[in-house]
Amino acid sequence: MANYNKFAIAASDLGGKWTSDFSGAIQYVNAYTGFDAGMDTHASVENFKIGPGNTYHWDLGVASGQVGNIKFQSRKSTGKFSMNGNWQVSFSDIEGKPRTYNAHFSCIKGLRVLWLDNKAFARIN
Repeated sequence: MANYNKFAIAASDLGGKWTSDFSGAIQYVNAYTGFDAGMDTHASVENFKIGPGNTYHWDLGVASGQVGNIKFQSRKSTGKFSMNGNWQVSFSDIEGKPRTYNAHFSCIKGLRVLWLDNKAFARIN
């Protein structure tokens, strides 16, 4: 049934801001003593802001590491995108090089989800 909830996209469908985020934590405990052995965390957010004239702004922010020593990294780029049919989107610059994503929409009640290479993005109004 999952393949039945896939819809083609057009450039006109992409306007606005699309975001995907993730966070997680791992708590380490010594198996012999039961004492705390530290914690690692990871959080990331990726955004596409699609503007007029097939322009876009992309950014990615990541914070990860052992609690007390968390490192932050970010990347940004701006450019133009084009559609390769109704199932692929090409961006002129993602992390310094052109990038093409397989793309489609899926729908749930009251929401369209944009999928770029099997990663879900929700629209922020």
